Amino acid sequence: MTWTPGNPNGGTDDDIYIRTARLLLISDYGSLLFAPRIPSGQWNALYSEIDNYYYNRFHAQTGDIAIFGQVEQASDVIAYVSPTFGGGFRFVGTSLTLDDANNKDSDVWAARLVYNNAEGLKAGIGHVITNAEQLPTDDDYHRSVASLSHEFGRLDLAGIYEINRDHPTGDFDSYGTNVTYDLTNRWTTSLGYAEKRHDDNEALNERVVVADIKYHLGENTTLFLETGQYEEAHDNIAGGISMKF
Repeated sequence: MTWTPGNPNGGTDDDIYIRTARLLLISDYGSLLFAPRIPSGQWNALYSEIDNYYYNRFHAQTGDIAIFGQVEQASDVIAYVSPTFGGGFRFVGTSLTLDDANNKDSDVWAARLVYNNAEGLKAGIGHVITNAEQLPTDDDYHRSVASLSHEFGRLDLAGIYEINRDHPTGDFDSYGTNVTYDLTNRWTTSLGYAEKRHDDNEALNERVVVADIKYHLGENTTLFLETGQYEEAHDNIAGGISMKF
């Protein structure tokens, strides 16, 4: 099933769902972020250009249809965000606490360097280390990613490659591509492909082709129809309306 709000590990038992709670301190030397709960900056900065679908999403909290190791929701985050430098570069360093009872200040370390030239080109690299104490293994889990996207008027192209080493399920690589085209000012269509390949656990391999069409009723309201065709998971067709407030 696709991930739903509630428990950041994929559950839905919470009566009240808080997606974002944060404090941001801004200075000329950068910003400090303190966030008990927040959408993952690593996901938004490096994966969002292929995360273009409402139902078929690829992050690690999507259960059977997960392609990538990166989660979409983070908690207990402390981050430093640098000022923009070098014509569009920005560095972010992050510490996350997953277990308040283990007497450790940080369980996960993450860093990324992103580039945006404000003319349609975006690129980024990132690395995440999860301490072995949080895992059913003896080794730290390392995840590296590189992404690239470009806007060509009505056409958007994006690609991403992720390398996972010492993951609890074994080493695997994941990658995805996406093409989005604005047919008119209201109609948009997208086509995406994503794949996950394990080194030693072929039963967990997955690949998917996703396509959709959207009709934008307004800036914050969209009708959509999409389909995901999977190698292992169940294929699906989904339609609905998205409204932002």
